[in-house]
Amino acid sequence: MIWVYYHAQQEPPHWEIPEFPEYTSEEWTPFRFIHKWKIRTHPQELGENGMDFAHSLVVHPQQTRHIENRNLKIEDSFLTLSLAHTYNVFWVARILGQEIQGPHEIGLYGLGCAINRVLVKPMGFEYFVMFTMTPIDGEYIEFTGFSMMKKVINGIVTKFLLDKQLKEAKITINQDIPIWENKAYLSHPLLCDGDGPIAQYRRWASQFYSGHLKNSDFTTEKPKSKNSTAGIEENKDSLSTGQKA
Repeated sequence: MIWVYYHAQQEPPHWEIPEFPEYTSEEWTPFRFIHKWKIRTHPQELGENGMDFAHSLVVHPQQTRHIENRNLKIEDSFLTLSLAHTYNVFWVARILGQEIQGPHEIGLYGLGCAINRVLVKPMGFEYFVMFTMTPIDGEYIEFTGFSMMKKVINGIVTKFLLDKQLKEAKITINQDIPIWENKAYLSHPLLCDGDGPIAQYRRWASQFYSGHLKNSDFTTEKPKSKNSTAGIEENKDSLSTGQKA
């Protein structure tokens, strides 16, 4: 996978996406392609979707039974959100009285790369899911998903479980797209504790805008436009981020 860094003022990269150990480990499958979507939204909205974990209960009920925030960690250009996730998947195990749950870690590397590390207990299944967000014009981004899992028992079982996860990931994104393409950007959203660390995320995301936007706290109302994410959409030209080629 080749990554390309773009800066509006042609400055060199001041951060890099790290090597993920799962990618080179023989204990893990190779990356499998999920899907490539063309979505009318802004890269910043995709990261904010992960911070808004409360939406999973309403938008993705087939997958999420309960979810809660455990920790938010910010290190310069990297942000990690740790969640405790209880699932509605693997219904056979639930019929047998097993609660399907485990840690779910969301990692953001700039506004162009998002990873999800998921451990599903009690079975011990581990998944690594990567999404890349690349602006392709003033309105649309290319959103691409890949997934791998830690090998279990034998190749047939591993393939079955990964095929199942690929299908569920595609369903989940398709459920989010109508919201991403129609939501309005509010510079002063009315937030409650259950909404997740959206304000902290926006402050972190502001570092990826160059020039006069670089130190913006994204609290100033922007002019409205026909685009649903009017508050940030006109700032695409000043976005500096790592992108997949």
